[in-house]
Amino acid sequence: MQIIDGGNAIGIIDATTNMLTEGYAVLERDEYGKAVLEAYFRPYITEYYVNGVIDNKLTFFHKSPFALLVPIINRPDAKRPFGHSRISRACMNLTQSALRTLLRSEVSAEFYSVPQKYILGLSENAEFNNRAAELSSFLSFGRDEDGNNPILGQFNQQSMAPHLEQLRTIASVFVGETGLTLDDLGFTSSNPSSSEAIRASHENLRLSARKSQRIFGTG
Repeated sequence: MQIIDGGNAIGIIDATTNMLTEGYAVLERDEYGKAVLEAYFRPYITEYYVNGVIDNKLTFFHKSPFALLVPIINRPDAKRPFGHSRISRACMNLTQSALRTLLRSEVSAEFYSVPQKYILGLSENAEFNNRAAELSSFLSFGRDEDGNNPILGQFNQQSMAPHLEQLRTIASVFVGETGLTLDDLGFTSSNPSSSEAIRASHENLRLSARKSQRIFGTG
């Protein structure tokens, strides 16, 4: 027996029996990804192709009225006989949202580490190097023509808390979609849950796994 992923196998399915009437699979590829060994599955016969040419020596006859390529399907329905992936569109969108949140937090972290500063009333004749001022630990400013001192200030430091809260909110929606818990995603709480509470929180995931296993049993 050999397990083949969906990227290397396809077939025509009978929606009543969830078995394939015909099937095709790539069994071996070369270093460039080109198919070297392919198999064409049909009832009572399996044909093999080597570099695109059928090899009669490898042709296999059997007694099964179905193709010997069996699909392992998760949650099939009338619209999608090949089932639904556990990685749904909602999971993909939430993952992309989490990545965007992390990217925004990285940008905010730069301003959080080095807050922006400003100078008011600096004389036009004064020499000021912005890059040198960022790296220097001591700055000297003279008075202007009217004898006034320049005013130094600093903008309010950005907080990282909104990004962390947004990431936690996205994680909360993600666990509702997948049946996981926040602890599974690394968001540990200050008050650890009891063993009974942890088991209850994984009940949806357990039921989903049992339902999928019943469907896998057909294959």
